[in-house]
Parts: sequence; structure tokens; C-alpha cells
Amino acid sequence: MRFGFHIGIGGGFAAAAERAKALRCETMQVFSANPRGWKAKEIDPTDAENFQNKCKLYNIHPVVVHMPYLPNLATHKKDIFKKSVDVLKRELRRAEMLGASFLVTHLGKRQELPLQDALRQVAEAVAEAISDVNNSVMVLLENTAGQGSEVGNTLEELAQILEHLEGHKRVGFCWDTAHGFEAGYDFRTKEKLDELVRMLEEYLGLESIK
Repeated sequence: MRFGFHIGIGGGFAAAAERAKALRCETMQVFSANPRGWKAKEIDPTDAENFQNKCKLYNIHPVVVHMPYLPNLATHKKDIFKKSVDVLKRELRRAEMLGASFLVTHLGKRQELPLQDALRQVAEAVAEAISDVNNSVMVLLENTAGQGSEVGNTLEELAQILEHLEGHKRVGFCWDTAHGFEAGYDFRTKEKLDELVRMLEEYLGLESIK
């Protein structure tokens, strides 16, 4: 198991790698752009190359990119859905440019969309993105706390999305322990942790959790 933090990219990606080293990170996560906006400034190729070189030098791996907050893959609004899928594709390309292994994405809120339709739509969005962006970056679906109409807060829902994707090799999961706890997955004792691990294996397969 490797330990690290989410690192800010102020001053550039190479500077972020230096901060990660100073914090003794073995792995790290970054946003590739402003997480609260739709647009993204072009990544400087030299900065990206320096970032990759520093991560290799400092043995920081895997590198993880997190999607911005605004995209909503489960929305009933067609214009927002299209923008969200476009950002997912963009971030897959940017993650590759940074040498990242994984792209973590929230699934979104279904709002007026029926649950089963929302789960299917999320799967279709991810399938389209990984089909159009043919690289090695794996999309990790992050579980949610289940606030409001958020989808993906139960193992059953995540398993249904995986089933729609037919176990695609470029799709895995990021298990957020805080979100999981809020959604009812307690792990405060060894017995409860063992049960959670058993359930994760049953529904998702431990090999899919990165």
C-alpha cells in the first residue's frame, strides 16, 4: 500500500511534485485545472514533462487526476450531460499528458432522472469516453455519500454500473472511506472492516479498487 495526498498545482505541476516529495508522498492526486470551472487552461508540455520526470525521480506513483466538480454524468439535462462527457474525455487526455494512471470521477446527481436510467447513463458516458480516448488511463468511479439525488452511494448501484460496462478493463473504483461511512458502511472495528472488505469483493472485486 502506498500513501500520499491530494496536492495543489499552484505554480505548476512540477512544483506540485516538489511539494509531494517534501510531504514524503509515495503517491499523489491532483486536479489538472480549476475544479470549480468548466474550462481548462492548456497544460504546458514542458511542465508536464518535468512533472513526469520528478515523479519518476522521487518514486511517486501512481499519479491520480481528479475530475472537476461541475460535470454531472447522471443529470437529466442533456446540455449538461454533453458538457460533462466532453470534460471526461478532455481529462482523460490531460491525465495521459501528466503520466497519470487513474482519473477519478464523481458520478453526479440524477435529479429528475429515474435511478436505473441514471446508472445506465453514467455507464454509457464512461464507455463513450474510454472508447473515444484510446489511452491507458483507467477511469475510477468514486462512491458517494448519497446526499440528495447522488448516485453511486451503495455497492449495489456501483455493481450495476460495472455490469452495464461489462467489466471493462479501463474502469475501476475509488472507494472514498468518508463517503462510504456516511452512506452506512462502517469500518470502525476489525469485524466491520472485514465485512466491508468481503462486500467490496462480492460486489466489485477487490482487484477493481485502486
